[in-house]
Amino acid sequence: MLLFPIIVSIFSLIFAYFLIREVKKAPSGSGKMIEIAQGIREGAVSYLKRQYKAVAQVAVVLFFVLFLALGIKAALGFLIGAIASAASGFIGMMISTQANVKVAEAAKKGLASTLNLAFRGGSVTGFLVAGLGLLSVAGFYF
Repeated sequence: MLLFPIIVSIFSLIFAYFLIREVKKAPSGSGKMIEIAQGIREGAVSYLKRQYKAVAQVAVVLFFVLFLALGIKAALGFLIGAIASAASGFIGMMISTQANVKVAEAAKKGLASTLNLAFRGGSVTGFLVAGLGLLSVAGFYF
């Protein structure tokens, strides 16, 4: 019975992969647009590094507290969830910052292509969170 959630989560991750490919294939626009987008991406990466450093320190403490209070299984479950959350957040941020400039370029062609690309870029994070979360929980109990 636990095989079904694992299969669903794998499909979610595969779908996220195809969404990422679609976003990456879209044109990025002019040199100035790309330059601004790179600045936004650098700021986002800097923010995530700082945030993840602080969260990692808290996570290490919580891991040991959970280990002492509830045992290794609960502590490992927390650690797996934290890693899956960090991975989906990082990948989602990278795709979102890539999608920004591509959506701006798509806006030159019309509303339909703009919204289509924006929804694809934004939904990557959702599919990653759902897929990695479900895979982590189901895999943990498999």
